[in-house]
Amino acid sequence: MPGRSTQPVHTHLDIPGISALANLSPDTAVHWQRARDRWAQLHRDQVGQTVRPWLTRIVDLDDYDFTTLLAAANWFRAHPRSGLTVRSVPVAGMHTKWLARHRSMVLACLGNATDSGQPTEPAREFDPVDIPTADLDALGLRPLPREISVVLSDPVLRAAVGGLRQITAPVDELAGLQIRPGAVLIVENKEPALAWSDTTGLAIIHSLGNHLDVLARLPWIRRVRCWYWGDLDRHGFTILSRARTVVPHLESLLMTPDDIETYRPLGVEEDLGRYDEPDPTLTPAEADALTALQLTGGKYLRTEHERIPIGDAECALGRARGEGRSVLL
Repeated sequence: MPGRSTQPVHTHLDIPGISALANLSPDTAVHWQRARDRWAQLHRDQVGQTVRPWLTRIVDLDDYDFTTLLAAANWFRAHPRSGLTVRSVPVAGMHTKWLARHRSMVLACLGNATDSGQPTEPAREFDPVDIPTADLDALGLRPLPREISVVLSDPVLRAAVGGLRQITAPVDELAGLQIRPGAVLIVENKEPALAWSDTTGLAIIHSLGNHLDVLARLPWIRRVRCWYWGDLDRHGFTILSRARTVVPHLESLLMTPDDIETYRPLGVEEDLGRYDEPDPTLTPAEADALTALQLTGGKYLRTEHERIPIGDAECALGRARGEGRSVLL
């Protein structure tokens, strides 16, 4: 056809190698070069295959975190059973929260994948007692002892420990106390324990959160009646159920459907995101109380137990013990 011209059409592009492919984009070229440099540094440190699932995240680390990762891996490799606590590891640039965020990555660099699982470790606030409870954990570190807090509300009990009313100490030391309480009350938070009046034979444990396994290590709990008093919310009943898993004879205090209604004016509505279902240890009355927390619109009632008058709780415990209000007036 008159006026028609020909034009070349490219069907493929020959690229001699990965580096040339990466260099097609300035950003990709920088990333590729950083990946090559960091792999070379890791290779010099003789990391094993366990680091491969972490390579993408290692390449994305900033220079500070990558330098600290190398330093931490080298130090733990040289000191596999240091017996130090997490805060006392002498690695330049490494602090406690850094190790919390990058612990699994360090283990992978050491060739230990048993503690890392999938490479999706979220950043979180670090609690040293979260280290596994073996004598030494996978990094060769020594866990700090779990401390718990007790209020001895009976002067007779206090006399056995030099008159102290409030005690916070490692659980093994508290387990060795030569005390014989007549009853034990476990409360979710600190304020009610401190506000409780002097009461015959009563020891109060508070602020355990989910670290309820320590209850099994207190011999003076096994011999007496025990109660749990927590927030009237879904989390409160979950903690109650978990505490009863550890202490099967545990009873609840002010956590019935009637209590939900009595103190409803003191409560607030809350939306729940993540929520752990309770262990299957709730009594029928407690399960009914948990159901009574549900409101319309997917909301739930929350009544903090600090808002309940302490005198009501003291009277309730006295009735449960068959002693009226068993405070020392």
